[in-house]
Amino acid sequence: MKLFCEKSTNIIIYAVDDGTNVEWEDGMLVFPDFRDGFFTEGDGGDVETNLQVYEDVSDLPENWTGRKYKYQNGQFVLNPDWIDPLLEEDPQ
Repeated sequence: MKLFCEKSTNIIIYAVDDGTNVEWEDGMLVFPDFRDGFFTEGDGGDVETNLQVYEDVSDLPENWTGRKYKYQNGQFVLNPDWIDPLLEEDPQ
């Protein structure tokens, strides 16, 4: 598994199989094999500069979803600031 984590927080943004084709293009992370292809992380900065990539990672938690975990010292750690979007109340 490849993990793409924010360098400043170690929060896992994306996780893909090791064999997934990944490219950097104009400051964006590109997964050409996926239907939509392009993914960016939205602070307006260069995604390649702001992400740390870990390869050959195993044991991704079954309940993993973007931003729920941090990857620290080879371990998955629950992000204490993560809020399940399915449980959030509608602000309207």
